Amino acid sequence: MSACCPPESEPARPTSPFVGDIKQFGQTSLYVAGSATAKEDADRLGQEGYVVVIVDVTKGDYFKEDDDIKVLIGEWLIRTDYSTVLKPSIDDAIAYLKQEAQVDHILSYGYCYGAWIGARLSTDSPPRIEGHVSFHPSWLTENSTNGGPGTMEKMTEAIKVPQLLLSGSNDPAQFHPGNSVEKILKANPTIGVLSQVVDYEYVKHGWVNRGDLSDEKVKAAADDAWSRARAFFASVLA
Repeated sequence: MSACCPPESEPARPTSPFVGDIKQFGQTSLYVAGSATAKEDADRLGQEGYVVVIVDVTKGDYFKEDDDIKVLIGEWLIRTDYSTVLKPSIDDAIAYLKQEAQVDHILSYGYCYGAWIGARLSTDSPPRIEGHVSFHPSWLTENSTNGGPGTMEKMTEAIKVPQLLLSGSNDPAQFHPGNSVEKILKANPTIGVLSQVVDYEYVKHGWVNRGDLSDEKVKAAADDAWSRARAFFASVLA
């Protein structure tokens, strides 16, 4: 799973309860749409007054819990090309938010693979979103899909809106404080002040939406991650 989740990451988990009327464009997670707490997380944001869409970037083409991702991911990444498959779904979601929901500001967040999608979206010129949150980011997907080693750093250099990255203990070194991604973001005079990279020492990749929330440390880390995300949204929109 070098193209996405690092070894020893949190597994896929059943969908948690949700009650909100979510505009379902789909899901920005590697596993089947609606897995784990993704909809519940969206519910809570909706209850706070946000208009939330979950974007079906792959038009239903997701991994099942028993799939061997290491074997299948290479072909899947080719099949779900960003420009021809993912971007049209994102375009639909943005059009909905602007035309039907009539929102004034758009931000994005994503878990794992969805974090990379939001990072790619953050390179648009002119920007179509105002900021992006990456929970346990799999930005290295950029290397696998768009040019090999070093491509992810080039993508980061092209980002035009503030970023918040929240990394687990086993996420790649690039996504921990003091390393390449943070250095690139902080060196960007347009977005550096509002961009942050945060490390969570006691949890693994996937903990925010796939972690075992009965574990007090995992729940505390997930709650803290969402608290930081909300503060980031507020700072970007201030």
